[in-house]
Amino acid sequence: MLDKLENNTNMPVMKTDFDVAIVGAGIIGGVLALSLSGHGLRVAILDTRRRLDATPPFDGFAYALSASSCRCLETLGLGATLRKHGQVMHRILVADGLPGHGCAAPMLEFDAQELDAEPMSIMLEARHVSHAIDDALGDRLDVERIESSITGLDRDSMGVTLGLPDGSGVRASLVVGCDGAASMVAKLAGLARHAKTYRQTAIACAISHERPHNGTACQLFLPTGPLAILPLRGRRSCIIWTETTDRGQRLADASAADFRAELQSRLGTYLGRFRLIGKRSGRPLWQSRTGNMTARRIALAGDAAHVIHPLAGQGLNLGLRDAAALSETLIHARRRGEDIGVLNILERYEVWRAPDAALFTLATDGLNSLYSTNDPLRRLLRRTGMAVVARSPALKLVAMRCAAGLESALPQLMTGHQP
Repeated sequence: MLDKLENNTNMPVMKTDFDVAIVGAGIIGGVLALSLSGHGLRVAILDTRRRLDATPPFDGFAYALSASSCRCLETLGLGATLRKHGQVMHRILVADGLPGHGCAAPMLEFDAQELDAEPMSIMLEARHVSHAIDDALGDRLDVERIESSITGLDRDSMGVTLGLPDGSGVRASLVVGCDGAASMVAKLAGLARHAKTYRQTAIACAISHERPHNGTACQLFLPTGPLAILPLRGRRSCIIWTETTDRGQRLADASAADFRAELQSRLGTYLGRFRLIGKRSGRPLWQSRTGNMTARRIALAGDAAHVIHPLAGQGLNLGLRDAAALSETLIHARRRGEDIGVLNILERYEVWRAPDAALFTLATDGLNSLYSTNDPLRRLLRRTGMAVVARSPALKLVAMRCAAGLESALPQLMTGHQP
């Protein structure tokens, strides 16, 4: 009997006291955990990534946070990071162009002053967002971080058990997949994914440059795909350059000198001389979505539910609206004494978020199809379309409000209030 007791003390322990288990400690999962904290819900957040105890070196990656996303982060206590490290985007220029000719004269211009209240977007390095979220989560007594992947998912009428590699498990009323486009939660829950490849590669890097950007972003449309020049603090910019798959991979693998020469031919004299900083990466582009964002005791948010083309820089903002809407749905359900994992509760979240996700998926897909070509008819159509928008203050305002994340049915966090 004593031997059995001793053996039992060495057995993996089942953690059973969570209301919500979030798989994925990236920005979407972290924001969801922060937004649930303090509302009577015990949260576990699972990820193999270690907590950031200090801000890591700049790796070249940054995010364009819409006005509504900035409101959300401000409400969650991360406003100091936005103000200290963020670069306000004052203007967006949209230009057509051809390789070797640099940035053509802009055909469309968006000025943030036309929104009256706030900037359309703030550029923030990825490292600062991640560190600020990790730092805030470290102070929350109702959020427990578990450094682990998951190996299984077992649902019953009362909750979900997540299997861990060491043989232990995590038990919760609800599991939320914030684990990206290759979501293990979606796979284990049987939520099928529909995918479409764009036969394009996106190259991400950062540059320091001779001329000031003055808080101006430029979206340059080339026949092989869009090239975005996004302002960072100081005389630095983030580049998101889309090319055909083969050429994009060659550019991603090219020497720094060869890559710089190719990029210079696209930018021309727009920012003067520049040098590469941080890392350079290339990834294939595709669109994907799950048939449903929810199932019994399962919910998905961010890329786990939907991946869109990056040309409008709205993927992260879409995911943040998911996190804010889901947290609001769960908080209100808990206040009413409802079981947060049952399907009719989760369907409220899906009905809320599905239209916004579908709209941006269709919009980015259509824009990429229209602009990633040198077909004369399509070039005429896009030039005509931009000219119409440029001459219509009402259409420009709608486009700006969409870019700022102000047009969809917004959760309370996105309006600057707690749910």
